[in-house]
Amino acid sequence: MLSNIYHLAIQWCSFILLRLFLLEKNSQLLYAFYKMDLLENRSKLLSIAKEAQGNSFAPYSDFTVGAAILTRNGKIFSGCNIENVSFGLTICAERVALFKAVSEGEKDFLALAIYAPKLVTPCGACLQVLSQFVSAPDEFIVISSDGTGRIGEWTLSQLFPFPFTSF
Repeated sequence: MLSNIYHLAIQWCSFILLRLFLLEKNSQLLYAFYKMDLLENRSKLLSIAKEAQGNSFAPYSDFTVGAAILTRNGKIFSGCNIENVSFGLTICAERVALFKAVSEGEKDFLALAIYAPKLVTPCGACLQVLSQFVSAPDEFIVISSDGTGRIGEWTLSQLFPFPFTSF
């Protein structure tokens, strides 16, 4: 009983801190609390990405990938890579997750988790598409896992410092 109350209190505090962060984005202290909460929940994102990997259609490369993207509103959308015999028509798991979220009205994101047979980062096309919808690339976290316990973590700015932004 006491642990349930403690758990609810932690969730409530995290929710309040996240809301305060969104209202006062420049506060470094609130950002630190927000980032701690995100890191604690990275296992949830990786778990959803791993589950999505099971839906992958990769008969040509046999390289299955799952992804999960976290919106600024706290929703999580998943995706998997889908190959085509005309390989240029293949779509990455990261873009599938992003496009699902955008098609549901979400247009601002906080984090992306990738689950694959080896540690990977999003491809250039995925990074360019992500940069279109991420309002704070220095804060957007990309987490990657290969299932062996190895985890990589970067910001969007680290992976893609010079996105194409205008004509």
